[in-house]
Amino acid sequence: MTHASLLTADIDDPLAMRQSSASWLSLALMDARNRSLRWLSALEAVHPSPAPDDLDPPAWVIGQVAWFQEYWISRFPQRNRGADADPTGVRLASIDPRVDAWFAPDALSRPQRWVRAPAFADGLRDYLAATLETTLELLEKADGSDASLYFHRLALLHEDRRAETLAEWARALGVRTA
Repeated sequence: MTHASLLTADIDDPLAMRQSSASWLSLALMDARNRSLRWLSALEAVHPSPAPDDLDPPAWVIGQVAWFQEYWISRFPQRNRGADADPTGVRLASIDPRVDAWFAPDALSRPQRWVRAPAFADGLRDYLAATLETTLELLEKADGSDASLYFHRLALLHEDRRAETLAEWARALGVRTA
């Protein structure tokens, strides 16, 4: 991809985003978070009973997006090493001491996520805003190399995938979205 095509890259084009500049990646991360917030607004009032065995609660799905971003970017001192980073490396403390127990992939079973979902919702939008803000600040300070953008790109792909999960969730439960 040439530099000129990166200047006009579509933030919805996954191939272009894999090689995009930090400024385009920043726009794509903001766009993805706005989409996640729209899904959260559309789905947060739905409380199926019984809870679906094959779906996570929307608050957990969205919170896990922010946790993933924080865990791999702002809490991970090796983030600028990209794929060469040690995934088991030390992590800094979270801005919210509750989130590892809530959103780490293996922290709660799916039924436990449904039971704890009301607790996730308290302060979730603040956590979403704070993690994105820190991610964007660190992206701005990145040197622009593929290694320094690796985890930012991974976070974008993860958030986009979770938005697809929420679309499936809405479709399965018959939730109409605008």
